Amino acid sequence: MSTPSNNDSAPNRAITLADIAARAGVAVSTVSRVVNGSHLVTAEKKKAIELIIQEMGYEPAPLEKRKGVRRNLEPWLKHRLIKTVIYGPHDLLWITNYATVYFYALHGIEESLRDLDFQHTTERAETPEQLLELLNDGGADGFLILNTGHTPLPAEIADYPVVTFMGSHEGLTCDRVMPDPERAGVLAAEYLISKGCKRGVAIGRDSEIFRKRMLAFAQTFEAAGIPCVTVADPAIVQGGERMHQVNRPAIATALAPLLAESDRPLGVFSMADIMTPVIYGELQRAGLRINEQAFVVSCNGERPYLDALHPAPAVIDIHANYVGRRAVQQLLRRLESPKAPREKIQVAPQLLPPWAEG
Repeated sequence: MSTPSNNDSAPNRAITLADIAARAGVAVSTVSRVVNGSHLVTAEKKKAIELIIQEMGYEPAPLEKRKGVRRNLEPWLKHRLIKTVIYGPHDLLWITNYATVYFYALHGIEESLRDLDFQHTTERAETPEQLLELLNDGGADGFLILNTGHTPLPAEIADYPVVTFMGSHEGLTCDRVMPDPERAGVLAAEYLISKGCKRGVAIGRDSEIFRKRMLAFAQTFEAAGIPCVTVADPAIVQGGERMHQVNRPAIATALAPLLAESDRPLGVFSMADIMTPVIYGELQRAGLRINEQAFVVSCNGERPYLDALHPAPAVIDIHANYVGRRAVQQLLRRLESPKAPREKIQVAPQLLPPWAEG
């Protein structure tokens, strides 16, 4: 008595997309995109899948017989060009000098579009009027918007093929890709609690995304029965079009009452890496040994601010490079399916312990 064969190459069994996906270690939808000529697959992955298709002898059905396939595969691509718009009071030079976390996101966009063989340009818009004029002029298949000033974006951008990235941008109906601020706060608190901290403090300027991080941080401490203070001060980080500096006296004032307390160790959550060196200085000036009497968690993962610190702090890596790459994916999906529901995508951060603990 013979038994049926489970071999993919059995003569009576047709090769399916699922077979190819299993061999390639990818989703069936990824194989489908390769077969149907979608540009949502990187060139490297596409080449590997095409080789497996050839090896397995898969032959797709004629285009007119495929279910759910566009008869014209790319009606949504006219230019093969995506524009990134830096919106607000700050330009690319300011990003390079003071906000490298934004640069990481821009680099992720550049990498992703290069992999997908798209052209890419970066534009600047300082006001809502300039932004809407740029979107209205078009010249690109879609737009990625980086809001450097955390100021409200005009609601009209939802009428265009856009994705905002990095900032929280609440109230918008367009697609948004951002780090998860609440998860960052929880991770920071859990780490400091695990170190036996008897008091917690979160420090940052007053902004929507920082308030979300602080609230989650404080709630996690409170749930553990440990006192916690949050300081959201708009004056903690000051600057202008070409400046971005930490207000040392403001941080010293915020920390002073906590440094006078005898409860040790103290757990400090720095909302942004630019503040962390100043926080270190205040803790050391008060005679606290870092990673013994005081533990610090910094946030964003901007290496220029952190690499000189000793001992190293723990860091919340918000994966800005991936945020940029994910924004590209979301924009291309929006171009393929303009009527699909808008999405708010939050990228999970990761806590990186101090190097000595790694």
